Amino acid sequence: MSTAVNRLALNVGDTVLIGGPADDLLKVVKRIRRGWLVQRHGSETTETVTDLELVHAYHEQRLTRWAINLEGMDDVRAAKLKSAFDAWPPHCQRECLRRLAFVTAVDEIRDAHRTALSACKAAVTVVWDEMSADWQQEERDAAVSGASGKRRRNGVEQGGDAVTVKTLKSPKPSTVRTWYADWVGSGRNEMALMPAFEKRGHRTPRYAVAANDDEKDTYQLMEEAAKGAYLDLLKRSKQIAFEFYQSLCAKLEIPSVSGRTFRRFLSRHYDDYDRCAAREGKKAAWLKFGIFVLRDLPDRPLEEVEVDHCLVDLVVVDENGKAIGRPWITVLLDRATKCIVGIHVSFMPPSYLTVQRALAHALYEKDLSAFPGLKNGWPCFGLVEWLISDRGKEFLSRSFRTACLLLHVYPIALPGRKPWLKGAVERIFRTLHARVFDLQEGSTKAWNADTYNSAKRARVTRPELDRMIVEWIVDDYHQRPHPALKRKHGREMTPDEAWAMLVERFGVRFAPDPHHAFRLTGEIFERKILGTGIRIKGHIYVNEPLLSRLLRRTGAKERYWTFRRDRADLGRIWILVEGEGWHEIRNLDYDLTDGVSEQQFAIWKGDALDHAASDEEPCVADLYEARARVEATRDAALSGANTLASALRWARYGDMGETFTPIPGFGPSREQASSPVPSLLPPPSPAELAITDETSSDRSVESDPEGDDPPEGAGQGTDALAAIIDEEALKLLEEMGG
Repeated sequence: MSTAVNRLALNVGDTVLIGGPADDLLKVVKRIRRGWLVQRHGSETTETVTDLELVHAYHEQRLTRWAINLEGMDDVRAAKLKSAFDAWPPHCQRECLRRLAFVTAVDEIRDAHRTALSACKAAVTVVWDEMSADWQQEERDAAVSGASGKRRRNGVEQGGDAVTVKTLKSPKPSTVRTWYADWVGSGRNEMALMPAFEKRGHRTPRYAVAANDDEKDTYQLMEEAAKGAYLDLLKRSKQIAFEFYQSLCAKLEIPSVSGRTFRRFLSRHYDDYDRCAAREGKKAAWLKFGIFVLRDLPDRPLEEVEVDHCLVDLVVVDENGKAIGRPWITVLLDRATKCIVGIHVSFMPPSYLTVQRALAHALYEKDLSAFPGLKNGWPCFGLVEWLISDRGKEFLSRSFRTACLLLHVYPIALPGRKPWLKGAVERIFRTLHARVFDLQEGSTKAWNADTYNSAKRARVTRPELDRMIVEWIVDDYHQRPHPALKRKHGREMTPDEAWAMLVERFGVRFAPDPHHAFRLTGEIFERKILGTGIRIKGHIYVNEPLLSRLLRRTGAKERYWTFRRDRADLGRIWILVEGEGWHEIRNLDYDLTDGVSEQQFAIWKGDALDHAASDEEPCVADLYEARARVEATRDAALSGANTLASALRWARYGDMGETFTPIPGFGPSREQASSPVPSLLPPPSPAELAITDETSSDRSVESDPEGDDPPEGAGQGTDALAAIIDEEALKLLEEMGG
């Protein structure tokens, strides 16, 4: 077996580069056995580079060679020889190729002539006669293409003024001899023939330059006029900026340049990015000129899940065919499989309640028994790892962040006004509208709202809307091949297939018991335990045996206790007591508030105040009467003629926040007032266990007699809020592990 090593042909005096631009250039000194002796530029010492090292660097594309000694060469010329041909403008590239045609022709006949000049005379005649027509046509095509592009950028109609074409002339033999000498002297590198058009013209300022900072010259005035009258939010032309510049020059008695020179100054010193950044903002310029690369999909199911809300562009009707408004939809989308793992549809605007219901729908199995006739199931369920959202108030709330921490879900609030960072869920809304909502009567996407009344043409009821959404998800979207999955896995794959494959490979994290999760994700509020019970927004909650026992603890009177509640049910709140589990504390007016939402009670109270004889707070009897009046008014409004805004108000009145599909156990229990719950989360660390009741009592502040004041720090900045949330999460972990 042969062990010979191929070697690369180098010449003494060549310059080589092994590695990247940051490495030193090497000058080839002489040939030695199985290698070369090289010398670093700027150094007197030599070193050895073997043929094997050069071959490996060549195959790894880390070797660059110049057939000339670059050491001591002019920096401008050396930079030209090391530059790439494609990095130069097209007109320079065309001129370089023309010069290369002349010097190669001279090189072929050089030995037949006594002098280089006579060889150049013979070569110029032959090459020019043969190539001049083609070169002139290249210039004509380039001029036409450039003029067409300029008209298109300026919004000018095509086919305007005649195009100016550069007329080529035959070079002189002496000029070709100079090109030939440079080409041969650079090791026959074509980059030595690249024209230095940028050096043409005056290289020194034509106008006087200010001698010190106290003086101003015409160049500074041009910059001042550009920033003050051209690069601003107002839409001004270059002529306006030039006139402003002339007024500055006249005021300071400084000679001004011509309008053409001023426009060239603007074009040379301020590019499209600078103009866009000055007029529309840096963010708009970044979006317009930035490069955005697609991220790879995650490897595990539910590793990254996007969540967002959307107002449906479809008017929905009730069972009587009356328009009741446009619902909101909240969607959770798994990035790894592109599956929709949870949704919530409600007439209520986005809030923590809608997010809680959508997250619960993603955690547990979907019961599709209310939608018979579906061809496929909806297998997606499990605990999310990273929950990616925008910076809506519901996603920055203390309740949301604490619930995520206790469920071991890590929330990520993306920077504001950057929806493309969660583009997958944004695209789902667009696809859902295009394939479902926009095809129905009552769509709000009409060409002319005056001729198409969406409310009058609406035909879809709320049950029909839910059916359309579920059928599209499980029988259409989940069964269509997704291009992102093909890029990830190299073959056509549907979201349903991706879910089955990744779940079989990695599995999903299980969620807590629904009873426990419902209370764990409830809305958080803190109150002191008063002698009359717990008061929140005018409601009093009492569980005498439990509250009496809690008040006997050391420091309990001054402690702020953490409670959970559900805005869709004012009849009860919950508290998690260490070692005992969840305890329910009922409203003092339980018969009135059981199963009543916060919005419903607010409407009753408003009606009772309107019919009250005095300004006093309405009593329970007044609220019962108001409830009857409101129910009668609602029935009359939905059965008769009413505005869309009024119908939407009553639709929200009847929206009780149920999950999209039933989840047994996720909701207020009507059977028992307390339920012990086992700890499903990992036990807390010793540092977490160090939080005691004394720590909680240190956070307490003086409260009003009714206990409606929030604890200290609730209205402070983001850092203080995060510290309170983290402390509360650790405290609850301690209680759950107790």
